[in-house]
Amino acid sequence: FFCLTETFSQTDFVKGYVILNNNDTLNGYLKQNTEGDLLKAVVFSNNENGSSAKEYASTDIKAFYFNGGNFFESIHLTDVDNLPAVYFAKYILKGYYNLYSFRKKDSLYFIIKHEDTTYLLYNDAILSSGEYDTKGNYQNQFLFLSRNCSNLSYQIPQLRFSEKDFVGFLSK
Repeated sequence: FFCLTETFSQTDFVKGYVILNNNDTLNGYLKQNTEGDLLKAVVFSNNENGSSAKEYASTDIKAFYFNGGNFFESIHLTDVDNLPAVYFAKYILKGYYNLYSFRKKDSLYFIIKHEDTTYLLYNDAILSSGEYDTKGNYQNQFLFLSRNCSNLSYQIPQLRFSEKDFVGFLSK
Protein backbone atom coordinates (compact mmCIF):
# COMPACT_ATOMS: atom_id res chain seq x y z
CA PHE A 1 0.00 0.00 0.00
CA PHE A 2 2.81 2.43 0.83
CA CYS A 3 4.42 1.90 -2.60
CA LEU A 4 1.13 2.64 -4.36
CA THR A 5 0.60 5.82 -2.36
CA GLU A 6 4.11 6.98 -3.19
CA THR A 7 3.59 6.27 -6.89
CA PHE A 8 0.33 8.21 -7.09
CA SER A 9 1.73 11.22 -5.24
CA GLN A 10 4.51 11.82 -7.79
CA THR A 11 4.06 14.67 -10.23
CA ASP A 12 4.27 13.79 -13.92
CA PHE A 13 6.55 15.45 -16.42
CA VAL A 14 4.95 16.65 -19.67
CA LYS A 15 6.47 17.77 -22.95
CA GLY A 16 7.51 21.37 -23.14
CA TYR A 17 10.48 23.65 -23.46
CA VAL A 18 12.45 26.36 -21.72
CA ILE A 19 13.90 29.50 -23.28
CA LEU A 20 17.28 30.34 -21.78
CA ASN A 21 18.42 33.91 -21.17
CA ASN A 22 20.63 33.70 -24.30
CA ASN A 23 17.44 32.82 -26.33
CA ASP A 24 18.43 29.16 -26.83
CA THR A 25 15.49 26.78 -26.56
CA LEU A 26 15.73 23.43 -24.78
CA ASN A 27 13.03 20.89 -25.65
CA GLY A 28 12.23 18.26 -23.08
CA TYR A 29 9.83 17.70 -20.21
CA LEU A 30 8.55 20.02 -17.49
CA LYS A 31 7.26 19.00 -14.09
CA GLN A 32 3.58 19.82 -13.72
CA ASN A 33 2.96 21.90 -10.63
CA THR A 34 0.34 24.32 -9.41
CA GLU A 35 0.73 27.91 -10.58
CA GLY A 36 1.78 28.91 -7.08
CA ASP A 37 4.58 26.34 -7.13
CA LEU A 38 5.74 27.65 -10.53
CA LEU A 39 6.08 31.22 -9.27
CA LYS A 40 9.85 31.13 -8.77
CA ALA A 41 11.07 27.88 -10.36
CA VAL A 42 10.33 25.14 -12.87
CA VAL A 43 11.86 21.66 -13.06
CA PHE A 44 13.09 20.56 -16.51
CA SER A 45 14.22 17.11 -17.65
CA ASN A 46 15.43 15.54 -20.88
CA ASN A 47 13.13 12.58 -20.33
CA GLU A 48 9.58 11.81 -19.28
CA ASN A 49 10.49 10.05 -16.04
CA GLY A 50 12.23 13.17 -14.71
CA SER A 51 15.64 11.66 -14.11
CA SER A 52 18.55 14.08 -14.33
CA ALA A 53 16.10 16.95 -13.79
CA LYS A 54 17.31 20.51 -13.37
CA GLU A 55 15.51 23.32 -11.60
CA TYR A 56 15.47 26.72 -13.31
CA ALA A 57 14.72 29.79 -11.21
CA SER A 58 12.78 32.76 -12.59
CA THR A 59 16.10 34.59 -13.00
CA ASP A 60 17.77 31.66 -14.84
CA ILE A 61 15.53 31.54 -17.91
CA LYS A 62 13.25 33.84 -19.92
CA ALA A 63 10.24 31.55 -20.24
CA PHE A 64 8.85 28.03 -20.36
CA TYR A 65 5.94 26.35 -22.13
CA PHE A 66 3.88 23.24 -21.50
CA ASN A 67 3.02 21.74 -24.93
CA GLY A 68 -0.71 22.18 -25.43
CA GLY A 69 -0.86 24.20 -22.22
CA ASN A 70 0.31 27.46 -20.74
CA PHE A 71 3.24 29.73 -21.49
CA PHE A 72 5.02 31.33 -18.53
CA GLU A 73 7.37 34.29 -18.81
CA SER A 74 9.89 35.64 -16.33
CA ILE A 75 8.71 39.12 -15.30
CA HIS A 76 10.63 41.74 -13.30
CA LEU A 77 8.29 43.83 -11.15
CA THR A 78 7.83 45.68 -7.90
CA ASP A 79 5.64 43.54 -5.63
CA VAL A 80 2.82 44.57 -3.28
CA ASP A 81 5.36 45.24 -0.52
CA ASN A 82 7.21 47.62 -2.87
CA LEU A 83 10.16 45.23 -3.21
CA PRO A 84 11.79 44.14 -6.49
CA ALA A 85 10.84 40.61 -7.55
CA VAL A 86 11.17 38.25 -10.50
CA TYR A 87 8.29 35.79 -10.99
CA PHE A 88 7.10 33.38 -13.62
CA ALA A 89 3.71 34.67 -14.77
CA LYS A 90 1.20 32.92 -17.01
CA TYR A 91 0.84 34.67 -20.36
CA ILE A 92 -2.87 35.37 -21.00
CA LEU A 93 -3.30 38.06 -23.67
CA LYS A 94 -1.07 39.55 -26.34
CA GLY A 95 -1.86 43.00 -27.69
CA TYR A 96 -1.11 46.65 -27.15
CA TYR A 97 -1.10 45.66 -23.49
CA ASN A 98 0.06 42.14 -22.61
CA LEU A 99 -1.74 40.47 -19.71
CA TYR A 100 -0.24 37.92 -17.30
CA SER A 101 -1.28 36.34 -14.03
CA PHE A 102 0.37 34.58 -11.14
CA ARG A 103 -0.63 33.12 -7.78
CA LYS A 104 1.26 33.83 -4.59
CA LYS A 105 0.13 32.54 -1.19
CA ASP A 106 -3.32 31.68 -2.58
CA SER A 107 -3.83 35.21 -3.92
CA LEU A 108 -4.28 36.01 -7.59
CA TYR A 109 -2.34 38.88 -9.17
CA PHE A 110 -2.30 40.27 -12.68
CA ILE A 111 0.46 42.01 -14.59
CA ILE A 112 -0.02 44.34 -17.51
CA LYS A 113 3.02 45.07 -19.67
CA HIS A 114 3.38 47.70 -22.34
CA GLU A 115 6.82 48.25 -23.85
CA ASP A 116 9.12 48.82 -20.83
CA THR A 117 6.36 49.53 -18.31
CA THR A 118 4.95 46.91 -15.95
CA TYR A 119 1.80 47.34 -13.84
CA LEU A 120 1.00 44.96 -10.98
CA LEU A 121 -2.75 44.63 -10.31
CA TYR A 122 -4.16 43.21 -7.10
CA ASN A 123 -7.48 42.98 -5.34
CA ASP A 124 -8.51 44.05 -1.84
CA ALA A 125 -7.24 41.80 0.94
CA ILE A 126 -9.53 42.05 3.96
CA LEU A 127 -8.69 40.71 7.41
CA SER A 128 -11.20 38.65 9.41
CA SER A 129 -11.83 41.80 11.49
CA GLY A 130 -13.18 43.48 8.34
CA GLU A 131 -10.26 45.88 8.04
CA TYR A 132 -8.17 46.17 4.88
CA ASP A 133 -4.89 44.31 4.93
CA THR A 134 -4.15 45.58 1.43
CA LYS A 135 -6.28 47.97 -0.60
CA GLY A 136 -6.58 46.76 -4.19
CA ASN A 137 -5.30 48.91 -7.02
CA TYR A 138 -6.74 47.41 -10.19
CA GLN A 139 -9.52 49.93 -10.74
CA ASN A 140 -7.14 52.88 -10.35
CA GLN A 141 -4.65 51.24 -12.71
CA PHE A 142 -7.35 50.67 -15.34
CA LEU A 143 -8.55 54.24 -14.90
CA PHE A 144 -5.01 55.44 -15.61
CA LEU A 145 -4.59 53.14 -18.62
CA SER A 146 -7.94 54.17 -20.13
CA ARG A 147 -7.49 57.91 -19.54
CA ASN A 148 -7.56 58.56 -23.31
CA CYS A 149 -10.62 56.37 -23.88
CA SER A 150 -13.68 57.80 -22.16
CA ASN A 151 -15.85 55.00 -23.62
CA LEU A 152 -14.05 52.49 -21.37
CA SER A 153 -13.59 54.46 -18.16
CA TYR A 154 -17.29 54.25 -17.24
CA GLN A 155 -17.02 50.41 -17.21
CA ILE A 156 -14.30 50.33 -14.54
CA PRO A 157 -16.55 50.41 -11.43
CA GLN A 158 -18.30 47.22 -12.67
CA LEU A 159 -15.02 45.50 -13.57
CA ARG A 160 -14.54 42.34 -11.52
CA PHE A 161 -11.10 41.11 -10.50
CA SER A 162 -11.12 38.22 -12.96
CA GLU A 163 -9.22 37.00 -15.99
CA LYS A 164 -12.36 37.14 -18.14
CA ASP A 165 -13.15 40.78 -17.26
CA PHE A 166 -9.54 41.91 -17.67
CA VAL A 167 -9.19 40.22 -21.06
CA GLY A 168 -12.45 41.80 -22.22
CA PHE A 169 -11.47 45.25 -20.99
CA LEU A 170 -7.94 45.18 -22.46
CA SER A 171 -9.24 43.81 -25.77
CA LYS A 172 -11.44 46.88 -26.15
